[in-house]
Amino acid sequence: MITSPLIPNANTKLVREIESSKVVEGYQNELNLDVTEYFAGPTFQVRECEASGYQFYYPYSLVGNESLYRHLQHFDWNYKAHKWEYNRIAEFLRGDSTVLDVGCGQGAFLTIAEGKGLEAHGLELNSSAAELARSNGLRVSTESISDHARANPERYDAVCSFQVLEHIPHVNTFIADCIAALKPGGLLVFGVPNNDGFLKYADAFLNMPPHHMGLWTERSLSALADVFDLKLIMIEREPLQEIDWYMSVMERRFLRGRLVRKIYYSLGGARVMRAIVSYRSNNIAGHTIVAAYRKDTHERHPSA
Repeated sequence: MITSPLIPNANTKLVREIESSKVVEGYQNELNLDVTEYFAGPTFQVRECEASGYQFYYPYSLVGNESLYRHLQHFDWNYKAHKWEYNRIAEFLRGDSTVLDVGCGQGAFLTIAEGKGLEAHGLELNSSAAELARSNGLRVSTESISDHARANPERYDAVCSFQVLEHIPHVNTFIADCIAALKPGGLLVFGVPNNDGFLKYADAFLNMPPHHMGLWTERSLSALADVFDLKLIMIEREPLQEIDWYMSVMERRFLRGRLVRKIYYSLGGARVMRAIVSYRSNNIAGHTIVAAYRKDTHERHPSA
């Protein structure tokens, strides 16, 4: 039996199987990246934790290594200096707080945090990204959250991790380690791709292994509160930013057949829809969902 990586011993069910060759082809065509080494079999699975709704890719050996992220860091979409969730979460932090950003990349959130007068520290396993952050005067180390939490128990007022949790196969251990580094009453924050939004309709290879290992939604993020004895204090969806991407996904989904597409474009349907989407973008779920939790003063940490 394949149990949940989020809730120990919880049952999972098969959602679907995906052909490995199609994913390999997608990475090669779109990113000029050969990911053949990650796929031992002809197919891999998407499974769902029945207790939480968390969906994950299986087997866990599909997870990417550092060489993958060294390749991806050269794309301008990978380490953005400005993200909606950075400023949104910065609003929750006091000026005297100590903050840890797990998977901090080149230090974009650390820069914002320090600008607010916070004592900000980062962890980043991509050594080249960590070195760049340090060259800009940021406090960043390349140790794992597991090692860091053992050396710094209950040190931080806030522990944040943006666009990282979806990359982690053994999420229970990762989350427990983040909590272990957090002071009682401290703030725990996760920002992840929103698979309740348009992403679930996108044939996006970057939302698959070896890049992503989990598919988070509002339901599965909310479940963390019960699993780890946390208090969920906010969960918010990013307003739509990537209008071009959204339009492309929706057009592929709804415009079936060459004749339908021809009529749509010839009558200016794309122009009209773009205007509507742009006008309503604040009410359309975008790429990211962010959740913040308060650590209980008598928390329990389930074993991995």
